[in-house]
Amino acid sequence: AYRRGGRTPALAALGATAVLVYTMGSELLFDPWNPHVLILPCLAMLVVAWGIALGDRWAWPVYVALGSFTLQTHVGYAYLVPGLFVVALGVGWLVDRLDGPVDGHGRQWVP
Repeated sequence: AYRRGGRTPALAALGATAVLVYTMGSELLFDPWNPHVLILPCLAMLVVAWGIALGDRWAWPVYVALGSFTLQTHVGYAYLVPGLFVVALGVGWLVDRLDGPVDGHGRQWVP
């Protein structure tokens, strides 16, 4: 979140994560039941999808690793993981076409 928006969004994401972990209680953080294990990786996957949508190439392998872990842990995320990836790619493509590359390292057409 810090790479994408700076200090304020990073602090907001940190605060939201801290509130989430606090409200979950201490027993859910080490409970081996599948849906409880995936709360924090799914949150990280949302932040990484935000990076993919804004053109960060480093986010692709991170998303694949988080998505692989999520799908192997609980099949209920079978629609969320690829769907979120497609949405992130679509938004990234749209941003690239409308505004050009975000960081200046995008593809350029050479005749």
